[in-house]
Amino acid sequence: MTPHNFPFFAGQLTDKTFGSSLVLSPVPVHTNIPPLGTHDILVKKTDSYIEVGGAGGMIFQTQQMWLLFLISLGIPIGLLWSFGGVFGLIDAFYREQKINGVWVDVLDPLQAFGGIGGFFLPMLALWFILYKVHRHARKMLTQTLPVRFHRQRREVMFSRWNNEKKCTEYRFFPWETVCAMVGQSSAMSTGGVFTSASLMIGINSDEKHGHFWSALQTGAITKIHAASLWEMIRTYMEDGPEYIGEPSPLTYQGLKQQHCEAYNIDEQDFGALHHFWWAINGTWLGIWRINHETKKMKQHAETFEDIVAWSNPIPESQWARPSDELNHYNDILDRIEYGYGRTLLDVGDIRVKYPYQPQPAQSKSVIQ
Repeated sequence: MTPHNFPFFAGQLTDKTFGSSLVLSPVPVHTNIPPLGTHDILVKKTDSYIEVGGAGGMIFQTQQMWLLFLISLGIPIGLLWSFGGVFGLIDAFYREQKINGVWVDVLDPLQAFGGIGGFFLPMLALWFILYKVHRHARKMLTQTLPVRFHRQRREVMFSRWNNEKKCTEYRFFPWETVCAMVGQSSAMSTGGVFTSASLMIGINSDEKHGHFWSALQTGAITKIHAASLWEMIRTYMEDGPEYIGEPSPLTYQGLKQQHCEAYNIDEQDFGALHHFWWAINGTWLGIWRINHETKKMKQHAETFEDIVAWSNPIPESQWARPSDELNHYNDILDRIEYGYGRTLLDVGDIRVKYPYQPQPAQSKSVIQ
């Protein structure tokens, strides 16, 4: 097996005042935590590989963009209201001027341009900001690819953007060297205690020890939820595609279920006020945008011929097998630790607790 270059190992648990973190890999052992059936981060599944990534996190950004759009419409509407409507605004473009002893209304170019500018410029400026935010998000999504896990090769494809060469770099790494860790943190405020969790999947940098060449991070409800997401990936790689669910696009119902789980409430308690608020705050638009951008990312990945060739199935006789080290730790955990209902969260650093000693190669006897 490839030597571990990370200063991490499965089972390491770090407790802090307002949070904790748990290392799940290198050496992706069975965690004894039930895997998720599916997740919106799972964007593609075949018999040979799965893709993990997508455009998560765009709902909040979309809600902010929707708010700016509403503000851009509110400014001209407010101006019209203050001037008493369209005709009132037009009347403001004129000023009274005495001509031949008669007072008449004359169009004032300065007031006209100022009024038109005050009416349209704030709206156009906000629309320009929205366009730039959208273009930046689209650019970021096209610079990297979803992480691809090939179970037959037992390899993982990571990518990153090379700013100097202005291109997307990608490399294939051994599955058992991938680092995965879950973290959970809490913050206290006058409103109570707020908890957030995440799953981070990365690969070591050859150039800088202890740093990631590329990494993917996704949010979760709790540390257990994040570990269940990793266990879904691990289950696919070790047991097969039939043991996990199919990719499912983010839906309103799915997001509502996640919200209820996060706040520990029943779905029937998600009342009409919540539905109304989600209808006007851009949540629906965010769901559509995530699915749309995820589809674009999947199409972009298929333009790399080397990745397409690497992703193809290979004959079963050529399938890679688990290392002796991984089998050693899985066997010990299943026999000693998990038999008592423990999970990887309870075990500690398995490298320290159950050291692995590689077996020396047996020399063949020579018959004289």
